Amino acid sequence: MMVAFTVPKRSFKRAVVRNLIKRRMREAYRLNKQNCLSALRDQNRSVALLIKYNGKEVRSYNSIEHDMVRVIKKIESIARKNDVFP
Repeated sequence: MMVAFTVPKRSFKRAVVRNLIKRRMREAYRLNKQNCLSALRDQNRSVALLIKYNGKEVRSYNSIEHDMVRVIKKIESIARKNDVFP
């Protein structure tokens, strides 16, 4: 599974801030990806994801992690249904 993270330059002009948000997103994904990966392995699937940050302000790591867990659970449920990924 390939995963990419992006933060728009339009919303965050400073690269330092964009990199901070991407680091937080990557860490939240890294710590919570196991269930999603196991669901995709069970189906013998390969997926590429692009996760974009749409907020207008810098959020805490806990807030980002909470949303990342929701996204990962959604991907896991889709993978387990076996009808969306052809």
